[in-house]
Amino acid sequence: MRTKGWFGRKLVGFGIGPRTWEGAAVIVVFAAGFPVLLGWAAPQIAAASGLAEALIRLALIAAWVGALAGVIVLTCEES
Repeated sequence: MRTKGWFGRKLVGFGIGPRTWEGAAVIVVFAAGFPVLLGWAAPQIAAASGLAEALIRLALIAAWVGALAGVIVLTCEES
């Protein structure tokens, strides 16, 4: 049995958007975690590693966006 994808094509406009409550929850979790990631984790990692905080922030943003894109791709409904 195939369940409905969490994300799918928008009815109006370009791109994809959440189709179920799980998709909306993923967006909320990623959006809420982003300031925590940059405000708390980046300085901690920079202090522990000795690397520049700007470099750590850039790496964390890339990883965070990549993780969100991965979740969307893996749970997107096929058209």
